Amino acid sequence: MFEIIMAVILLIVIAIVGITASKKNKWVDTEEFEKRKAALKLHCSEEEFTEFFDFLQKYEGGYIRRKNGEIVQHEYLNREKGDLKGIFFNIIMPNPNLHSYRKEEFRKFIRSIGVTGVDARPNYETRDNSLRNRETDPESFQRKEVGNIGEKLVRKTLEELEQNGYSVINGAKLRFGDKVKEYDHIVVSLHGVFIIETKAFGMTDGKAVKCGVFIDPDDHWILRKKTNKQRIAVSDRTDHNSCITSFRYFAKQYVSRSWNCCTQQ
Repeated sequence: MFEIIMAVILLIVIAIVGITASKKNKWVDTEEFEKRKAALKLHCSEEEFTEFFDFLQKYEGGYIRRKNGEIVQHEYLNREKGDLKGIFFNIIMPNPNLHSYRKEEFRKFIRSIGVTGVDARPNYETRDNSLRNRETDPESFQRKEVGNIGEKLVRKTLEELEQNGYSVINGAKLRFGDKVKEYDHIVVSLHGVFIIETKAFGMTDGKAVKCGVFIDPDDHWILRKKTNKQRIAVSDRTDHNSCITSFRYFAKQYVSRSWNCCTQQ
């Protein structure tokens, strides 16, 4: 009788230990994930992003299922997937410190672990290309408004190119080292890449004024208004060369890597 009682007790103990071990084996410590997630802030540096991304690839998720002591399933928890989706849209995508090909690597990774709603490649280059006017001085505000009207007209015209296989990027901000340059319009085609800068003139006090833009022998762009005979230099070759040089540097350093990343879907 004693032996039977001891055997029953032993079986109960084994069952309890087995259940406890089974629950323990299904989970890993998620504290490090939470810590890393909280540390990743808006506008994080590329180094901070790389550290977080490397951790994710080694972490593999907070859920583990074993069979006979062997891991048969290891994946991210649903709440972890939701966290990563939020990080992608709210921190990674709008981050000006990260290049497009890095953002695309992250999107493909979270898609591969089962995050939903990230199947298509977003247009990172035009994440926020809305035309705004934050000028407070009345004269500066008016000039900005005129400029925005001009850009809207050009954007509308360039839409026709997209129907013929061209890609148009408006308001792109590209990072070159520690500097960020903004381009009004970039047109990409099989014939080349075209950088277009919009200059809007001919408005005084909200009214249209006849004017013209001329280029003098020294390659200065000059605005002539009918109401004002004075010549006003509005641009020159130095500005344009700076934009072109910066874009060539960007294309050489990053476009080839972004293209390879985009084609490996």
